[in-house]
Amino acid sequence: MLKTNTSSTFTGQVMIDEKMVVYLSASIDGDQDVSTSPSISIQDPELYQENKKTCREGIQEFLKELWALEDKA
Repeated sequence: MLKTNTSSTFTGQVMIDEKMVVYLSASIDGDQDVSTSPSISIQDPELYQENKKTCREGIQEFLKELWALEDKA
């Protein structure tokens, strides 16, 4: 028996001087309307360390937007 699932992907990037420092992604399960495994990937560790506060603010903003999407579902 085939079981299918619909999901959408929500992504973001924290940029410093036009360079991607952090890549963020999450899948939202269309059947259950919940986020599954948000992922945070540091692309440039040196720039991340130098701009930790800005990067963390971007990560928080991403999570707030993700949660808002979950709440709409």
